[in-house]
Amino acid sequence: LDRVAAGFGDPQEFAQPRRARTIKAQINRVLAAEAPIERGALRRRVLDAWGISRAGARIDRRFDEILAELDIPVTHAGDRVFYWLPTQDSTAYKTFRVPSGPDAARRASAAAFLRCSESSCPFGCAGDGLCA
Repeated sequence: LDRVAAGFGDPQEFAQPRRARTIKAQINRVLAAEAPIERGALRRRVLDAWGISRAGARIDRRFDEILAELDIPVTHAGDRVFYWLPTQDSTAYKTFRVPSGPDAARRASAAAFLRCSESSCPFGCAGDGLCA
């Protein structure tokens, strides 16, 4: 994401209601490029564009409020939350991306985990577990 010009590095500016439209657009751009994406990775992408390296409770709360205003499909794997594009069907998702380039790498824990129903799962869960 491109860095925001107004309010860069200012957590108080990020929390302002007038910034919600910009933040929503940023969330949608990240989803278009990376969905499915884990909440923490999505938040990091947006906050990086704002120059905010540490998010406190107020920023976390504001980010979640803005996410709740968007109609984004969500799945849960334990305590982790993943966001999808409306055009993606999480139950039919059988592929994953291999990161490329220096900026594309994600921690393995940020990969979307899927409930598999295949008896011969390509990821080795034998149809009875979560697949990555």
